[in-house]
Amino acid sequence: MSGANESSTPETETSLRERPYADGLTLPELTFGCFGFGTAAYGKLEDGDREALIQHAFERGIRSFDVAPVWGDAEEALHRFLGSEKLKESKIIARAGRRLVDGDLALSFDEASLREDLEGSLKRLGVDRIEALLLHAPPPQELVKRGHALHAARKLRDEGLVSAVGVSAPTLAHAHAAIDMGAELIALPVNLLNSDELSAIRDEVREKSIGILATSPLLHGLLADQTSLAHRFPDRDHRSFRWNAEALRARLKHVAALRYLNDDQIRYMSVVALRFVLAQAEVTSVCIGPRTIAQFDQLFDGRGEPPYLSPVKLARLPQILATVGA
Repeated sequence: MSGANESSTPETETSLRERPYADGLTLPELTFGCFGFGTAAYGKLEDGDREALIQHAFERGIRSFDVAPVWGDAEEALHRFLGSEKLKESKIIARAGRRLVDGDLALSFDEASLREDLEGSLKRLGVDRIEALLLHAPPPQELVKRGHALHAARKLRDEGLVSAVGVSAPTLAHAHAAIDMGAELIALPVNLLNSDELSAIRDEVREKSIGILATSPLLHGLLADQTSLAHRFPDRDHRSFRWNAEALRARLKHVAALRYLNDDQIRYMSVVALRFVLAQAEVTSVCIGPRTIAQFDQLFDGRGEPPYLSPVKLARLPQILATVGA
C-alpha cells in the first residue's frame, strides 16, 4: 500500500543528528537526494522498487529530501509514495530557476519565475512550505550582477513559504558568488576526490554560519569502489558521457589509492567516502542517493560518529592524492 494512503507516521527507527546552520535552523546529517530517484540518470528504477526504497528510508529516519522540478517525477513520486503528512514533517530542499519548456531547458531567476517554480513544487509535493529554496546553478556572473535573484527568493522566505534561501553551486565561482549575495545554504559537491571548493570557502562559511548541503559524496558511485575499467555505463546513464575511457582510468586509479582508509571497522569504501564528508565540520547535511534498500542500509548503518575516520589516516590524504595526481 502506498504511503499516501496512510494516516499516521511510524516512529523512526533511528534519529539522525541535527546540525545547525543560518540563524537557528538545523538539518539532519543525511538528506535523501532525488536526482537519480526521479530520473534515469543512473538507469531506470521501477515504481515498486522506488516506493519500497523511499518508504524504507523514511521508516529508518530520513526526514530531509533534495528535489528539483527538472529531476523527472521526483516531487510527484515522493508525494505518491509518502503522502502529504509525512512530507510536511520532513525538511524539503527544492531547487528553482531551471525548468523544461517544450522539452528544452530554460533558465530564469526573476521573482515571477522563482515563485512559479516554488508554487509548482509545493503543489506536486502536497505541502504548503519547505525548508529551503536553492537557486539551481545560476550563472555566477548573473548571480553577482543581478543580486535581486536571491532578494526575490528572500521575499518568498519572508512570506513564510521557505525557512532559508541559497544556491546550488556546482563550482567554486558559484560558491563565492552565493556567499557574496548572502546565501544561507549552499549545495556544493564534496567528496574524497573533490574537497578543494569547500576548503576554499571554509572560513567564510564558518564565520557567516552558512549551511553546506554536500552533494556527490560518492562521486556518482565511483567511490563505492565497485566499478572496473571494463564497465560500460548504459547510454542514458549520465556517467557514460561524464568520463571517457582515459578519464575513467584515471579516476579508478585515484579510488584505488584511497583503499588505505578502509579497515576492519569500516568494511565498505562507500561508507569511508560518506564518513569523510560527515567529518567536515562545515557540512550541515550529506546528500545521499542510494538506488536500493541494501545501498541505503549500508550508508545509514555505517555513518558512524565523530571522529568518523582515523585522524592519522586522514592526515596522509593530501600526500596520497598528490602521488596519484588527483
